[in-house]
Amino acid sequence: MHKDIIKQLDEIVFHDVPVENILIKNETTNEIHIDFLLYNESSKDYQKYLLKFKNVIESKFSALLINKNTDFEIYSFDYSYKDFFNCKLTFLLGFGEPSFEIELKTENIELITKNE
Repeated sequence: MHKDIIKQLDEIVFHDVPVENILIKNETTNEIHIDFLLYNESSKDYQKYLLKFKNVIESKFSALLINKNTDFEIYSFDYSYKDFFNCKLTFLLGFGEPSFEIELKTENIELITKNE
């Protein structure tokens, strides 16, 4: 199963990818969701995706500074698998703004195409 998601993730260039929102769920599921957009050349439009980190074992967030000019983009997404996924996401927050990082260990990752 982990090989399938790694193959899906390897097909995406995670660089300057617009982020619509980030959701942290910790009540019963301990998940992190990231909604993002990828430009589709054939349709000349953006396609929405959901990156779902399920059964998060551990997560670490750097300082997040948000102001009226904040503009979330995924700058990079590094991942590996050995018994669980080790992930590091780096976000850019806009011109002249600091970056923001999430490091996490998680049991599962899902990539879902969202239709509107």
